[in-house]
Amino acid sequence: MHAVRPADCPDGKGPGSTSDSSEKREETYGIDNLHLTVARGYVAKLLANTRITRWLSYHRPECLGEFQKIAEIEAIGPQPEAPEA
Repeated sequence: MHAVRPADCPDGKGPGSTSDSSEKREETYGIDNLHLTVARGYVAKLLANTRITRWLSYHRPECLGEFQKIAEIEAIGPQPEAPEA
């Protein structure tokens, strides 16, 4: 066994730097969640337009499927795991 050196870590800063990145994630979580919520609402509104949905189904069916998945998301953020039966 050897001690963890900064060079062994992906960021090159050492093992103590992980708290810095988790703090940054916590700081941006709220605004990121807001952006995702607004984007989801916008996609849902676009898909409510039959002309847009029809165009996507003819020209970009793979995108239509992904947009429908986005529009159907009910909650953004960490989801609790289902209990095992």
